[in-house]
Amino acid sequence: MWSVSDTRRWEALRQTLTICENTTLPTLPKPTDAELDRFERDTGFSLPKSYRAFAKVCGPGELAGDFHFTAPGYPKNERSDLAALNAIIRADEPRGPNFETFIESFCRDPEQVRRMVFFCGTGYGDWVGWDPEDVQDLVGREYGIYQWHGKQPSKVADSFAQFVEVFCLARPGLDAKRLRERRLFDPDVDLSELL
Repeated sequence: MWSVSDTRRWEALRQTLTICENTTLPTLPKPTDAELDRFERDTGFSLPKSYRAFAKVCGPGELAGDFHFTAPGYPKNERSDLAALNAIIRADEPRGPNFETFIESFCRDPEQVRRMVFFCGTGYGDWVGWDPEDVQDLVGREYGIYQWHGKQPSKVADSFAQFVEVFCLARPGLDAKRLRERRLFDPDVDLSELL
C-alpha cells in the first residue's frame, strides 16, 4: 500500500524525536492496514500513501508541541481517532453556532470545508486537513493540505510529507528552545536529506 521509502522516511524522522510517554493515558498501538482500509471504505476517501506510512510508524500523537495527529482505529478515543475528529468538527455545538451556519457565514467556499478530511488539530485551535479536490499527486494520493481557523482555509502544504517536515518541524520562527524543553523534537538534527 505504501512505499518502502515512505516507511524509511518516517522511521528516520522518528529516530530524531524524543518520545514522551504520557503517564496518565495508555500508549496506543499503531493502526493496522485493516483499520486504515476500513476508514477508506467507510468514508470513500483514499488516504495519502505517505500518511498511511506515517500512521503505521508513528501512530496518533503530538508533534512539535503544536500538532496533534489522529489515525484510524481508535473509536473509543475521540482525541486520537481520525473518524471521530471529523465527526466532532462537524457536530452541531449546543452552545454555539452549528457547523453549517458557521461555514456558510464565514467561508467564501463552504463546500471546501464540507469536503475536507481533517487529520490534525493545533495547539492554537485550528484544524488541518486534506482537500480531496486539490489532487497534487494521483499515484501517491497526495492532496493539498489546508489549515482552517474559522474562516476560509489556508493552504499550507502540497503533500503530507511537506506538511510534517516543513510546516510542523522547520517553519520560520520555530522556538527551538521551547521544543527542546518539551523534548518532542531535536531541532539540531538536519532533516534536509528527508525533504
